[in-house]
Amino acid sequence: MARIGIITPPTVGHINPFLYIGKELQEKGHSVVFFQFNEVKARIISAGFDFHPIGLGKIPRNAVNYIQKGLGSRHGLDAMRFWLRGQLAQIRLWFLELPGALEEEGVDFAIVDQSDFTGATVADYMGIPYVSVAVGLNLDWEESIPPFFTNWAYGDTAAARTRNRMGIEGFVKEFAPLFECINKERIKHGLEPYDCRRNFYPVSPYAQLAQIPAFLDYPRQSSPACFENVGPIKNKYPSTLQFPYEKLNGKPLVYFSLGTILNLRADVFNMVARAFKQLDVQLAISLGNKCVDINPDDIPADAIVVDYAPQFELLSQASLCVTHGGLNTVMDAVSQGVPTLAIPISFDQPGTSARLRYSGAGDYISVQHLSTEKVYEMAKHLLENKQYKEKAAELSTQFQGLNGRERTVEIIESVLAKESQLFTNKFAAAHV
Repeated sequence: MARIGIITPPTVGHINPFLYIGKELQEKGHSVVFFQFNEVKARIISAGFDFHPIGLGKIPRNAVNYIQKGLGSRHGLDAMRFWLRGQLAQIRLWFLELPGALEEEGVDFAIVDQSDFTGATVADYMGIPYVSVAVGLNLDWEESIPPFFTNWAYGDTAAARTRNRMGIEGFVKEFAPLFECINKERIKHGLEPYDCRRNFYPVSPYAQLAQIPAFLDYPRQSSPACFENVGPIKNKYPSTLQFPYEKLNGKPLVYFSLGTILNLRADVFNMVARAFKQLDVQLAISLGNKCVDINPDDIPADAIVVDYAPQFELLSQASLCVTHGGLNTVMDAVSQGVPTLAIPISFDQPGTSARLRYSGAGDYISVQHLSTEKVYEMAKHLLENKQYKEKAAELSTQFQGLNGRERTVEIIESVLAKESQLFTNKFAAAHV
């Protein structure tokens, strides 16, 4: 059995799918350890995993919370620029500490979030086999695919390819310090620089997995042979979160959440809530934290407001989902045949929302163009036009045969079986 290290960004939407993968691996006899900031230690320990801190005593105790609060009130590239300012020092810290941490824990296989900036490079030069997992939108660039941070429509034309290429080049130029930092480390350890115009971050040569099903993505033309769309990585155990189901009044239910990171926009909560005062529905709002200062006067009288909700279970009763465009929420809704209205804020949310429109199972309103009137009009349209419900129901049947958690574990164990001897040889050579 393997000692498996998991490396992922310190946010709930990224950590949770890896907890589900890790639990499945534990049940198969493997040992699992998470490498992460101490700020999220309690969440990982309480889930039953080993934990190895990174940056202990070297970063402020509330560094993760500080960045999330800063992101919570921003949108678009402004949010991504703010994120970058806080990342470069962390990247250097991870490059400094992760190799020793992996060796100390005796890790012989790794699972690296595609959004992590250091894990793949460190595993590469230590000779540790690993798989890359994209729990958000697949970040790999293709000229026929609009950049993930845009809501550009898909179109495989010369004009669209030129537009996409210009968008990628502009992004690479603006975020050059990030890519240069990673490649400097790769060169330092005798690795080839990776091409940041093809992959956002370095990825595994063994297996690259993405939660998003192929039928919910734009058509890709140049994915590597080791790439697979595995589908949603769900917990096989029911949610333990409580919800006052007794307050549901029989009206069509609308579930509304802005996720758990970019969710401090009280103005967005207020605008959306006001819109549903004009519709004969019941609104269930999951705040995603305890700090949003929403206006009680904007909330419909029969609305249910909670800090956190059992999202998947609640959506099974919903007629409409209103979301920030996070992939987990979009898949939860569409997989249950629920039409979805997205309000993308930043990172890959615009790209996910554009794919939602492309699928026909919903639509979106850009946050910079948001108003109560637009939310009302769009929500009414999605609720009254049955083609959205029919398309979401059609796609939900395609979700039925997918089990991203089980499939991911199957692939991990397959790579483990093939690469165990190769790992032994590489690791020995790397530590002569």
